[in-house]
Amino acid sequence: MSLPWFPFNVKAYVTDTMRLTTEAHGAYLLLMLDYYSNEAPAPDDDEILSAITKLPVEVWQTKHRKVLAPFFQVTEGRWHHERIEDELRKGQRRYEQTMAATEAAKRAREVKKTGTSTSQASQRTSSRCPKRSTESVPKPVTSIYNRGGELPRQRAT
Repeated sequence: MSLPWFPFNVKAYVTDTMRLTTEAHGAYLLLMLDYYSNEAPAPDDDEILSAITKLPVEVWQTKHRKVLAPFFQVTEGRWHHERIEDELRKGQRRYEQTMAATEAAKRAREVKKTGTSTSQASQRTSSRCPKRSTESVPKPVTSIYNRGGELPRQRAT
């Protein structure tokens, strides 16, 4: 489940980042966007982090790593962000609630259409439309972190 959008608390962001340079703001926002789009924390690997932030490795290591690391919890070899994790969990719950409501609406339409009981309609609906498991649904974005930390290859132009 990839979020097509994410909540952005402007007040919290401005309060937390008031002393960042323009370049550091860009790097931090790119790290946040990567986190949301991959639904996973970035690995603690300067090559990958510099690629995410679009900064040369040396600039990332000398100027921005030490400034941006306090916004994250660097544990288990990954850059975790508590607020983003909370939003991803909320998004997953909303997705599951929407799927449950959709399934309930399908059953109700079936009952209304055929006049059968809810359990019979549920069985018919389930046989035609198998439940979607969030574990078996492929992610629309291939994470660069699922390939052993390799960066994506550039397309030949």
